[in-house]
Amino acid sequence: MTFEQELLALLPRLRAYARNMARNAHDADDLVQDTVLRALSARERFAPGTNMRAWLFTILRNRFFNTVAAHGRTNVPLEDAPPEALVTPPAHEWAFRQSELRLALGKLHHLQREALLLSVGAELSYAEIGEIIGCPVGTVKSRVFRARQELAALLDHSSTLEPDSV
Repeated sequence: MTFEQELLALLPRLRAYARNMARNAHDADDLVQDTVLRALSARERFAPGTNMRAWLFTILRNRFFNTVAAHGRTNVPLEDAPPEALVTPPAHEWAFRQSELRLALGKLHHLQREALLLSVGAELSYAEIGEIIGCPVGTVKSRVFRARQELAALLDHSSTLEPDSV
């Protein structure tokens, strides 16, 4: 597989991870675009046969911490908000559950959330995650385990709420 083919194949996973980190589609798209541009410009430094997935996720993660997280989230005045941001999605059960999951993920410690999203969302191995975030595999396993426990507890608690009390 060529460099470009491998890069293109990883775009959906990069975008999913970026959306969970940035928490909005616009910032996520910018993050992925910047990651791809940086990867293409550093192409000669990528050693063929090494783990491109870990390399790209490392670039994305570093870009996130250097840009989006460093500058904080910006608030858009209501009159400047795009129309789709002002519309409430239909109150279907799946939309409620998705919202519930996003809220629960947001309550996790950022290190645990990051490890869980890389493991489950991006389907990376513990070794790849350790390489990306710079910690031992045992620490990654611990973070993923704790994140799963905390997420299960948060979702179990929120599912017991009466609809009228929410």
